[in-house]
Formats: sequence, structure tokens, C-alpha cells
Amino acid sequence: MRAHLGQRLQLEQLASIAGLSKYHYVRCFKKATGLGPLQYHMQLRLIEARQRLRLGLHPQDVALGLGFYDQSHFITAFRRVHGVTPHQYSTVYKGGLARMNSR
Repeated sequence: MRAHLGQRLQLEQLASIAGLSKYHYVRCFKKATGLGPLQYHMQLRLIEARQRLRLGLHPQDVALGLGFYDQSHFITAFRRVHGVTPHQYSTVYKGGLARMNSR
């Protein structure tokens, strides 16, 4: 999953790789991680998004690079998990770094 952050994963493909039916795969995955496979993949994408924003990449480039449908989809998903938009996150992160570097 980590190697395919920019791609939309299909449950059928994941289950086939694991050698399980789609429904059994989802049950096993959820039992092991606490999340469904697609929700887990979204979490991985959002973790990577934070890292890219910290590197100074523009939110639109992050959204496209991580396979979000559009910037609106990215903003909604990011805000739902982190409570701020990607732009707000990168602004706060840059501001925090600037304050730390000036000390």
C-alpha cells in the first residue's frame, strides 16, 4: 500500500494478492489494523501529505501527487483528519520553523 500512495486501490486486487475473498480480506484487515483497507490507505496518504507539506510543496502538487481526485477532495480529507486545511497546516508549520530558527 505504501508503494502505491498515488494510486486508487481496488479491494478486489488487494484481496486477490492476499489470496482471500474480498469480504474475508476486509474482515481480517480490519481486525488487524482497526481500519478497513481503503481507510488505512487514506491514512497513509495523509501522513505522506503532511511530510510533503513540511518540505514546502504546494498543496495542489501534494494532492495531485497522491492521487486525490482534485484539490477539493484533498482539502476535505485532510481537514477531516487534521482539523485544518493543507494550506493552514503548511503555513503554521512554516511559521513554527521560522520562530524556532530565529531563536
